[in-house]
Amino acid sequence: MVDNRQVTDPAIMLWTKLLGHIDYDDAVWALRQHRLTQAGKYFEPGSVTQQLAARRQSAALKPLEQTQCDIHEGYILGPDGDCHQCTRFPEDRPHFLATGERPAMLSLGALTAPIGKQP
Repeated sequence: MVDNRQVTDPAIMLWTKLLGHIDYDDAVWALRQHRLTQAGKYFEPGSVTQQLAARRQSAALKPLEQTQCDIHEGYILGPDGDCHQCTRFPEDRPHFLATGERPAMLSLGALTAPIGKQP
């Protein structure tokens, strides 16, 4: 529970349908940004897309090669030169430098697919 709402299977299925294409860590980043910058405003699916759009627009002010993480494809570098995934998983950098292999990424849709399905 993020605010005073109860999380139900139908709500999870709706949010997944609307945002299932968004990487889970990006969605968590957007939630965190919303809570830090939009105090008291209700969090909804549009809040995620709005935060991610603002991040993309901010990154668009720099040449693409200066904003994208070379290890975590699609992740934007922060002011410290690391992306969100580099901060969460510092072991990815030495592995990438040693092998050239990028780490596997999971989408929000892949993580929530089993919810609501009956055997």
